[in-house]
Amino acid sequence: MSRPFVEFTDTPPVVLSCSEKKEVHLKVKPRVAGKCKVSLSLVMDDCYFGNGQQVVTRHFDAASDDAEVNCVFKLFARADAPGNYFTILIAEAENAAGETSFKRPIELEIHCTGASLSPDADEPSDETFTVLTDTSAPAEPSTDTDGEETAENTAEHTETAEDSATEEEEDDGETGAPREQPPPELTEDPPEPAPVEEAEVQPEEASPPEQPPLANVVEEVETTVEEAAPDLVDESSRIQPEKPSTEPSGKSKPGGGCLGLLLILALLTFFGACKLENPELGISTDEVITLTAEGDAQQLLADGFSRLKLTARLGPKADANEEITFFTEFGSFAEAGSNTYTVLASSKTAMATLIAGTTVIEDGLLTASVGGFTQEYPIDFVRALPQDAIFTAGKLTLSADGVDFTNLVFELFRNEGQPSDGAKVTFTAETLQGNTGVLLAPFVYADGARAEAELRSANTEPGLVRITASTEGEDGLLERSLDIVFE
Repeated sequence: MSRPFVEFTDTPPVVLSCSEKKEVHLKVKPRVAGKCKVSLSLVMDDCYFGNGQQVVTRHFDAASDDAEVNCVFKLFARADAPGNYFTILIAEAENAAGETSFKRPIELEIHCTGASLSPDADEPSDETFTVLTDTSAPAEPSTDTDGEETAENTAEHTETAEDSATEEEEDDGETGAPREQPPPELTEDPPEPAPVEEAEVQPEEASPPEQPPLANVVEEVETTVEEAAPDLVDESSRIQPEKPSTEPSGKSKPGGGCLGLLLILALLTFFGACKLENPELGISTDEVITLTAEGDAQQLLADGFSRLKLTARLGPKADANEEITFFTEFGSFAEAGSNTYTVLASSKTAMATLIAGTTVIEDGLLTASVGGFTQEYPIDFVRALPQDAIFTAGKLTLSADGVDFTNLVFELFRNEGQPSDGAKVTFTAETLQGNTGVLLAPFVYADGARAEAELRSANTEPGLVRITASTEGEDGLLERSLDIVFE
């Protein structure tokens, strides 16, 4: 069974606001037909979505195993206090088989100026979710099952300007004003000019088939650039299709067709090399960025100490001096002291040093991103077993009354770093003298490198009891004992 795939198609950083809805765009490949869930989550405690939560989840139906869905969240933000916040937004998808995707991060800015805009549980949220396209089959409308908010799901099944305009009007139904319509695409070739009087010129005008296709290609290139990078195109710089010449063939304007082709190639070259905002243009991620680890490491000890050198290299479709952002789900980067690190590439290369956390996880996600392209490197954070332990009690003498108690503490250590979180510690009791019984949990899981349990008598019989704590250690079973007197 394959993991689902999810990624942001927005240019980082994504911006959310406390005063108006903002759009967040995602591409999802569930890889299993049926109900799919996609979630966005915040990692900053002071910020929330409009529903008052730090997670917002939506559902849609995938029509087939190879479905590819483009969807849009329209969201408000909320904050405990006014200000501008800089954090990370995480996307995750779950398919009908229960498989979850790698968590996908993107930089996030939250703008909440003026009065404090804390979430209000009594204030209804009008956040929406729209399924734009399902390339395999029409997506059926569905509603959320989590009861938080109503999901607005619509499907777009054609590429016509009329359908696009209808969908845009539905999205802006709150204001009642349709959005500005994009100009309809040209569906016909430019009209041919009126024939000239010289009979000798007319046959040459009707015969060449090259000019209308060239005009269509120019228009297609302009449309692509306008959609992905509108700031690069204005009306004055638009390439106009050449009108057929009315001069005799011997006096036609030299180089017209070649000049148009050269301009097209220049546009394609510039766009492919410099504008990385839109992975939907058919560019492979490997052509933009690759990510490797020192020694092709597949595992790292989750000891809070071990380090791994990562190298990101920009490919032929990227400029040499792009900013690269490294991200890790677990651990941090030595250069930044956090789980994200952004650096300007030098000679198309950037490096980062990962410091492992103490959480044990398979397929931990490491990523390197440039523009809208993200390269992943999965790695297992494996358990770092303790090498030594200390077992202590708050007091070694207790009243045998079933009320008096003491706290037992079993601390775990390593020579470098610390043991991984969640080690299982087992407790046993052996009566050495008398008939004393004890009340003690048979096992606990360590919180960090520290396991605690409470001990008291189970009857009123005096005696001496040996308490042993044990756990799996690097060199075998690691155990320590204490003798407790009950009187």
